Amino acid sequence: MTIATNQPAGIANMSNRDVLLELERLRVSGEKKLVIWRACLDLAQNALKTVILVNGAAVVSIIAFAETRGLTNSLEYGALLFAFGVALGVVASFMAYLSQYEVLMNSEETDGIVFSRRGKRLAGIVACFMSLACFLAGVYLSVQGIHSN
Repeated sequence: MTIATNQPAGIANMSNRDVLLELERLRVSGEKKLVIWRACLDLAQNALKTVILVNGAAVVSIIAFAETRGLTNSLEYGALLFAFGVALGVVASFMAYLSQYEVLMNSEETDGIVFSRRGKRLAGIVACFMSLACFLAGVYLSVQGIHSN
């Protein structure tokens, strides 16, 4: 009489030592994937924090500069772009949260790491790059406003 198991093909023919070695190899492989996954998440979090921080600091700097020298149209538009960059950074963070939440829900259902659908992830990446573009355009306009002042 044979008992049906969910073991991979060939594992029944392996010695105890070979089974232990295979289990250790699978454990190490899983840990390696988790380390890489965590590193990717840390880099993404740092990128989001950076775009929010630099745009927010730029808005504060323009306000402080405007207090002493006055505000030109270029400085106004620069400050507006910096503020818009902060908003896009927040949108990117929210999309990252939604994407990670979806990964968590899918992984609980399937007992493994599942990537989220591309929409939320792509929207977050685009928002982050647009925030960076707002910063660069804001810097350009601010420099023009300072030189005309």
